Amino acid sequence: MGTAAAAVRACRYCGATLRVEDAPGATRDEEHTVLKVRVGPSNAARVTGVLEREGGFPRESAEAMVCKERFEIEPREERASQLATALKDAGAEVQRVTVIVKVAIPPDVSVWLDALGSRKAAVIAALRTQVDLGIKEAKELVESAPCRLVERLTAQKGDALARALADAGGRARVEPVE
Repeated sequence: MGTAAAAVRACRYCGATLRVEDAPGATRDEEHTVLKVRVGPSNAARVTGVLEREGGFPRESAEAMVCKERFEIEPREERASQLATALKDAGAEVQRVTVIVKVAIPPDVSVWLDALGSRKAAVIAALRTQVDLGIKEAKELVESAPCRLVERLTAQKGDALARALADAGGRARVEPVE
């Protein structure tokens, strides 16, 4: 059981409570283009105009960026080349850099307990090893089968929970979240 924050959820059928640990979710790497811009005082007005017209920034934001002399912007990929060229034409030094950004993958499955089976204690123990629950909450939840045990999990965590419950004698299923 972790030290991460936990959320309390209720089964929409029976009202049993479930404490779901808010662990960091799965991520994937994405490439993003960043323009590193340096502006001299003599080019500030032209670069501000380009940021407004080509970059879509409000005038106040564009002026604030240009006042810093060096700044970074992350344009949409399809606009990066055009914006970089326009900034260079306005007198700014522009360096185009590709960075790797971790993007969260939204949880996508729910785990349902369809049947308890004959080994109730083993199913409760299996649930408690996978989800941060007290004995009382786990027992109430398991005894209320069929019910949704957990929603909004990654597919990998959902499969692991369903497999643990099945190994303990319960009948569980994983369904995509709608």
